[in-house]
Amino acid sequence: MSRSTILRQRIKTIETIKKTTSAMRLISMSIHARLRNKKEILEEYTQEIAHIRDQLQAQENAAETPNYTAQQKIPVIILIGSQKGLCGTLNQELFKFAEQTKNITAQSLIITVGKYASDYVIRKGITPYAQFDKFSMNNYIHIAQQVTQLLITLDHPLVTVLSNKPRTFFVQKPHQQDLLITYDAHAPANLVNTIELMHIKVSIMYALHEALYAEQAARFLSMDSSTRNAETLLIQTKIDYNKARQANITRELTELSASSQLLD
Repeated sequence: MSRSTILRQRIKTIETIKKTTSAMRLISMSIHARLRNKKEILEEYTQEIAHIRDQLQAQENAAETPNYTAQQKIPVIILIGSQKGLCGTLNQELFKFAEQTKNITAQSLIITVGKYASDYVIRKGITPYAQFDKFSMNNYIHIAQQVTQLLITLDHPLVTVLSNKPRTFFVQKPHQQDLLITYDAHAPANLVNTIELMHIKVSIMYALHEALYAEQAARFLSMDSSTRNAETLLIQTKIDYNKARQANITRELTELSASSQLLD
């Protein structure tokens, strides 16, 4: 197979890769924009629920908050990764952060969200207490509801959420949130318990939303970089192809000229 043929095939491959990464970049930007439209409303709702909860608890004249960390022997961890890859080092940085905080252990009850989070925990030889591998903008509210029900069933006062959080569009950082749960599953229905249940759900929902928001930004940046690299490689490969084709033409002309001289 001639060099020009190999280069021509390589050009087709690079063009296909460029089209794919460009399409994924546009999809990520579209999802990111839709999440951004919901971000402010969800953030305000979360803050308002937390404010109402604090006011109700103050009216109940509750005693000082006990040291739940000391009372709770089994840590409950929610690890939020991504369902898909191609988002740079987003997941790797999160798992490195989890290692540093030393939260992911065999003694912990771990709830994983996103296939990458589940795979990470399983690779460590730990079976997740619950796992939600499919994680996207279409089902994160449903996941928040299911996780809330799990937390109520566990009846643990302190839950640690490990996830990615966007600092800017270009920077996403791992984040730890300690969620204090005062819901009393054994108490009769009352306003305080109802608001606390809403607070748990919306806190989980907001953490999931932020993780998705960070993921889409990271994926856009990764695919944008890949698209630009593919364009640079495509330009260089086309130059090499043109040189190889010109060399073939020159060689063929030389051979024709030599044959013509021999005939003369």
